Amino acid sequence: AVKLGVPAGLVFLDLDGDGQEGPVIRRFLDNAAFRARNENGVIVLARTRAETLQALLEWSLGNRAQSVTLAPISAVLQAQ
Repeated sequence: AVKLGVPAGLVFLDLDGDGQEGPVIRRFLDNAAFRARNENGVIVLARTRAETLQALLEWSLGNRAQSVTLAPISAVLQAQ
């Protein structure tokens, strides 16, 4: 993709690809937020499972979520 001029990036983390539950997803989000602060953004992949959305909502209300901005993948790709 890069050779053709198409924006591309590496997925840092797949939140729920192995059916992870809420506590694990929230821990993964903490790790992704830490990395995003240090690297000016990361790409995180998730599915629209009810448990994933609930974990994302709960995590977004916590302190660590305040240090990052959730954005579409295009925001990270355009910043490169």
